[in-house]
Order: sequence, then structure tokens, then C-alpha cells
Amino acid sequence: MPTSETPASALTYAEARVRSRLIGLRGYHVDLDLSGGQDTFGSVTDVRFGCREPGSASFIELRPARLRRAVLNGRELDPGTLHGNRLPLPGLRNANELRVEAEMAYSRVGAGLHRYTDAADGETYLALHAGLDNAQRVFAAFDQPDLKAAMTGTRRRSSPSPGPASTATWRSSPSHTPSIPTTRRSSLSSRPERWRTWATIVSCGTRIKSQISGG
Repeated sequence: MPTSETPASALTYAEARVRSRLIGLRGYHVDLDLSGGQDTFGSVTDVRFGCREPGSASFIELRPARLRRAVLNGRELDPGTLHGNRLPLPGLRNANELRVEAEMAYSRVGAGLHRYTDAADGETYLALHAGLDNAQRVFAAFDQPDLKAAMTGTRRRSSPSPGPASTATWRSSPSHTPSIPTTRRSSLSSRPERWRTWATIVSCGTRIKSQISGG
């Protein structure tokens, strides 16, 4: 099974041009489950997109620790077809819906979803870096700058309360989410048990920063 350590194929200019002509993105919804262990997190991506040449094939990028499931227009795709960082999408329709469920590896080198423990206070922090081609380390993406779409998202974290683990949820608003490329998504998160998130979206040279309470 391909993993995040499997060598990835760099997208060429020619491939990007072909996919840009073929694919019209309509939106992403990304569900990140950060309530698990220290090495991996859950990632569920729902993508809506059009195809200008129905019947054609394309691909989407992701670099999972484990690809659990992929469903295209109600049809199960074989996880074993993931080659490096490319999941083939055969038999596309005029309008398509894709769901990808995966376990993704936390980064220790600042690429993707970086998890680290600060030696000064002993607390664990998360930072998301999706620039260049690192979005695919966090969620399934048509990972090229000219394919833009609005995104909504949910982040689940463990509750600090005693007893069974529970989750806090953050949701973005579709009406407030601009169409931006995957390369311009970044955020900073304080230690997970405090449920505070600093969400940063960089679009058209404008930085919008907000602190969001999860509880």
C-alpha cells in the first residue's frame, strides 16, 4: 500500500495544463480528526467538481499513511490503485462527487500538518503549511495553483474533560470562504486540549486572521 513515504510524482507543466482544461472545481469539504495519536490524524475529503469532457479520466493527489476508502460518484475505487501520490479518477461525469477517507502522517519538518512539542512549556502545538505541494499531505487535492475552490472544514479535537474522549468542532462558513488554491491555505493551532485555533487564509495578498473558540 502506498504511504506518505512513497516517492511522489511532481506535477509537470503539461499535466497541469491538461487537468486545468478538463477539471472545473466547485468546492472542498475537509474533515480533520485530531483526537487520535501522536503520529497520524484522520482526514476525510469531499470534493465536488465538473469535467468538461465526460468519460475522461484524471487524478487527484494525496500522500496518506493509509488510504482507507475512496468513492467516486457512488462507485468504490480500489485503494491499491494509488500510485505514489496520485489516485486515478476514471470515467468522469459532467458533475462529480469524490470522497476520500485516509489516515495522514503528522509532519516533523514543517510540510503539511506539523506537530511539535515546545521545549519551553512542554506543550504540543500544530501548524498547517500547505504551500508548494504540501496540501496533499493533509487532504486529497487537485494540487495546482490555478484550480481554485471555496473550502469548508471541520476539525475535531479531544476534550480536556475527564472521562470518555469527546470532540470539539470548528466549521467555516461557505459564504465567507473565497475561492483560493490549495497552496494558499495555512493555519496555526494552539495546544489541542485548549481548543483554540488561529485560522489564517491568504488570498490575493490579503491576510485574514481570526481566533476561533471551539468550546
